[in-house]
Amino acid sequence: MLLRSMLPGFSCGSPTKSSDTWNIMVPCPLQDMLVFIPIDPAVSSRDVDCLLLKNHVSATVAGEAIFDGEPGLEIDQDESDWEIETRAGRRVLCIRMRKAGSKGLGVKEDCSNFDSLPDLGFVMAGHTLKLTAEDYVDRDGHTCTLSLMTMDVPPPKGPLFIFGDPLLRKYYTVYDRENLQVGFAMAAQPRRGDGKA
Repeated sequence: MLLRSMLPGFSCGSPTKSSDTWNIMVPCPLQDMLVFIPIDPAVSSRDVDCLLLKNHVSATVAGEAIFDGEPGLEIDQDESDWEIETRAGRRVLCIRMRKAGSKGLGVKEDCSNFDSLPDLGFVMAGHTLKLTAEDYVDRDGHTCTLSLMTMDVPPPKGPLFIFGDPLLRKYYTVYDRENLQVGFAMAAQPRRGDGKA
């Protein structure tokens, strides 16, 4: 495929369709301003197993900080589902799931705890990308499964997850190759059906 622009934009198609489709370089109604996050050029693509960001990065679960990209912060690796590691001579955030699959966030297959699942807030360059349980859990009316994309990578680099479909359904993304940055804005699109049992 030949890109006509150095700023291709992507969003997943409406989840109400039979399958997700990709909209490439199609204007998308946005609910907020497009925010660009710089990507670290010090690591080549073949070495990247997580998103590395230049600026302050932190994340919250249910409003409480669970890790922070500020230098000098000590993380209890035994109790955290997330890690900070050293890359290219400096500390960077690597978003990782240390527990595999739905168990990592406590998603019960019978959906009995759906209403009490935490919101996930990923703060990048001072802007929060928020996912609610409605965003990161797939419900078919009888079962619930985690829709974050897990990757079966052995320790110490894994297990991992990537934002994947949940983020791309909720946020319109623009990829600026020339300036090595990714833009995010909440897309104004229909939400998934509630699928409650």
